[in-house]
Amino acid sequence: MDFNTLSLSYLNKGGENEVFTGNEDIVFKLNNFEYAGDDLTNFFIRIEAHNHFFYNVAYTLVGFAYNSMHEFCAVLVQPYVRAKREATEEEIADYMEALGFEMDYEDEYHNEEYEVFDAVPDNVLYGIDNKLYFIDTQIRLRLRHIE
Repeated sequence: MDFNTLSLSYLNKGGENEVFTGNEDIVFKLNNFEYAGDDLTNFFIRIEAHNHFFYNVAYTLVGFAYNSMHEFCAVLVQPYVRAKREATEEEIADYMEALGFEMDYEDEYHNEEYEVFDAVPDNVLYGIDNKLYFIDTQIRLRLRHIE
C-alpha cells in the first residue's frame, strides 16, 4: 500500500501508532509492532482479541506501509469515535467487570485467557451515544504459572 498517496490528516502519535484520518468515519493507524515483542504472533492475537471484546471499534488490517520514522508498519483501519469525553476509571472498571475481567491494577485486567492493560481514560472514550470505546488498549495471552 502506498500510504503517502492517500489524502489523510495527521491526528496523533503514541508508542506504537501514528494516527491519521481522511474523513469523519475512520482512522488509519500505522502500527510499528513495538508492543508485539519478539513474536509477531502476539500482534495478531491482540487484534483478534480486541475485535472480540471491543467489536464496536474493531480493527481491520488493510495493508502494510512505512511510517514517518521509516519503520515497517501494519496499516489498521478503525472506526472514528465521536466522543463527549474520556471514560472515567470507574466506568472502565465496571465495563471490564461486565465482560468477565478481574482488575489487577487500576489499568490492568485479566480473565482466564487474556490480560488487558493500558485501559486508561485517554485510551477509552465515552461516546456521544453514551457507550464506551476502547480505542487503544494492549491485550496479550495470559501466562499461566505451572506448579
